[in-house]
Amino acid sequence: MNRAELQDIKSDIFKTNLENIEELYLIAKYCLETYLESIFAFGLKSDASAEIYAVFKEFKAIISEEAFLHRHLRKKLSELDSQPIYEFLDDLDELNEETVRYYYDVLDDIKDACSLKAPHRLKRMKKDFLTLIESDEYRKRLNEISISFSDICDFFNFPKSFIDYLQEDNFRVILCNHELEEMHEFYGVNIKEEGNVITDFKVFMPIIIDLNTALIASKILIEAYEIYCKRYTPFAEMNNNFDNIDSSISKFKEYVQEKEKALLLS
Repeated sequence: MNRAELQDIKSDIFKTNLENIEELYLIAKYCLETYLESIFAFGLKSDASAEIYAVFKEFKAIISEEAFLHRHLRKKLSELDSQPIYEFLDDLDELNEETVRYYYDVLDDIKDACSLKAPHRLKRMKKDFLTLIESDEYRKRLNEISISFSDICDFFNFPKSFIDYLQEDNFRVILCNHELEEMHEFYGVNIKEEGNVITDFKVFMPIIIDLNTALIASKILIEAYEIYCKRYTPFAEMNNNFDNIDSSISKFKEYVQEKEKALLLS
């Protein structure tokens, strides 16, 4: 992503975190107000007070989870493409808004139960979505959109000389929008030859936005590395010998899946 996009995303994350702190304060204030009403209606220790405490505890955990996602994302932000990041943050914002509305509705129902002195109305309403603490969806998505070009190069132990060669020319690596199916036919390595001698090549690969595009990009980069080695490096000096590309790609997939497990447990 370019510098303007990077600053824009950082600003969005910072603004969201400030708004979440304010939202936590407001929900805590509303919980206290509702709790005082519950004391007059049902006494100190009641199902109402337990439910109010549960609301605050859950909401605080959700805010903490969103902050965790933001922190993890910021670590690799400059290495990633902006498109999946914007989509991830937009979806997170929508879920946040839905979550806030839900918990205020729960507290409103408790207030109604208190005013009517009707404990049977304390039963929490059903919702048609999962919050951040009820689902691993966003941690799994974060793991996939965090896969970078550097991750692939590090995993396959591509030498710096090869990486520098790819990056020395802005047009040596052509990134394609994977969502456009007509671009798929261009994926691969386009070789330039003069008299049966490889003089240059261009790499056409998808923008890395998830595991699928990362696997496609990995396969193409291995192909590019082998071509690079044939031109520049004696076979004995190659950092890696990819006799079985499919096996190498499978190992990279397993590596990403292990990172997901670690992220889910952190």
